[in-house]
Amino acid sequence: MSILEIKDVKSGYGKSTILHNVCLHVLVGECVAVLGPNGAGKTTLLRTITNIISPSAGEILFKGNSIVKTRFFRLSRMGICHVLENRHNFPDMSVEENLMLAASRTTSKQREAELFEYCMNLFPKLAERKNQRAGTMSGGEQQMLALAKGLMTDPEILLLDEPSTGLAHILKEQIFEAIKEIVNSGKTVLVVEQDAVAALDIADRVYVMEQGEIVTEGTPDMLAKDSQLVRAYFGIS
Repeated sequence: MSILEIKDVKSGYGKSTILHNVCLHVLVGECVAVLGPNGAGKTTLLRTITNIISPSAGEILFKGNSIVKTRFFRLSRMGICHVLENRHNFPDMSVEENLMLAASRTTSKQREAELFEYCMNLFPKLAERKNQRAGTMSGGEQQMLALAKGLMTDPEILLLDEPSTGLAHILKEQIFEAIKEIVNSGKTVLVVEQDAVAALDIADRVYVMEQGEIVTEGTPDMLAKDSQLVRAYFGIS
């Protein structure tokens, strides 16, 4: 069953159209990756789904219901968590304070405690630094915190915008290993990413975008066998 459906969506900024009749879907428990070069429209896609940008045409369905005009904060309460590209942590608050603030959607203190323990086990670095101010941590640790904050909302679907941006290779590996564990736990994930190698390793299905359009889709195995596609879009030999 599809938890998220995007149907013929057009979107952009002012008079500039970025997305052109985009269609995709995400099944419950699935990890879907949207890949493509910088400027392909990947971030615009996520911002359109969560109504940071309003679509000019098309339909967006969450569990079969339209969310086109639903405000960002209401989507979070419905179970859609959008982890933005620039992390948006509160720098003067501690790791624990950031996480507890994000947990406002949780239904009980018991569930809040369960989610907190899960995040501490998933990100041992955060457990070591739970009393440290977020703004004093490294970029990789701040990305871990951003992901953990998303999990603390107890979402039904997690939307991840370029989670590896600006990170050294070893930190990228740690972030994607954590995402893989999140997916393996049964969480539904839609991730947009430029690092095709890392994304193909965690995704059940992949969409490739170019200039605001979906140009192909398939399983990671299918796309990895298309050497021309891989070289053209991802620079992998």
